[in-house]
Amino acid sequence: MLGEDPDAKHVIMWEVGSNSEAKPQRQLVIIGPQGEVEHIRLGGETGKFPPQVRELLKQKQELGFKVERFFGDSDGDLRLMHALCTEIFGRRPTEFRTGEPGQVIRARSAFQLTPTYFRAIAKIGFHAFLHFYPNFTGFEPEFDAIKRFIYKGEELNRYVYANSDPIVRAADIEAPAHAVACDWNQYSLEARIQLFAGLESGMQVVAGTAGGPEIATRQGDLVWVVQLGPNPFRLVFEDRRGVVLRYFKQREGGFHGETIELPSGRALPVARLLGARALSSPELLAIKARS
Repeated sequence: MLGEDPDAKHVIMWEVGSNSEAKPQRQLVIIGPQGEVEHIRLGGETGKFPPQVRELLKQKQELGFKVERFFGDSDGDLRLMHALCTEIFGRRPTEFRTGEPGQVIRARSAFQLTPTYFRAIAKIGFHAFLHFYPNFTGFEPEFDAIKRFIYKGEELNRYVYANSDPIVRAADIEAPAHAVACDWNQYSLEARIQLFAGLESGMQVVAGTAGGPEIATRQGDLVWVVQLGPNPFRLVFEDRRGVVLRYFKQREGGFHGETIELPSGRALPVARLLGARALSSPELLAIKARS
């Protein structure tokens, strides 16, 4: 994770613990002749360096880089880093500091989700839909495309996308939970998956495609929408069924969690659809999102 160094105002690498508190990773921050900033990871084992680090630093020194700062896990760790930097870059005045605890650091982490991840989300949505609507067998031809994507993943992902409209909100549940809701509407069959709802970490999530639109929401409010296929029937109603899988922070009555069924039905008045002009699928989805 990248975040600002509160002392030098450079961006450095941070690691976050289980309690959402962060500390700088073991690293060297080097500055190039044009002011470019690079980070050299030193691994997580105190007092040791990856074997390639020494050679990498020699190459950087030849290119005109200088050490700006280094971060370690202990006083002894810092002194080993100091000795390594002195050997390669020469002796420079050095000041050893201990950071003040309790500071709030703005940080960000960017990563690319793999096709396997989207295929796994699609599989969860597909099986959840068959569970909540047992009148479907899963062998209907409308499911052929999503099953090919799950089984083989040979084509680009056009079935799973992010949405910022949560199924459940943190204020409505007592503990972190997963939620799954399956929609059967006039045009399509869909599944919505919300993971770790109610997880309070203070993190903001931005999801999007490279060069495309982005959505921003709180961690735990992000929802994955799975487009399973077109509705094989010409039904003039909309139905949603689903469940919240809530886990306990401490075991209760011998159980680690519980399932809570979501209200189902969500029927649209027939007159509303028959009296309105014909809507395309994107328009109907936009109405659903605003309602």
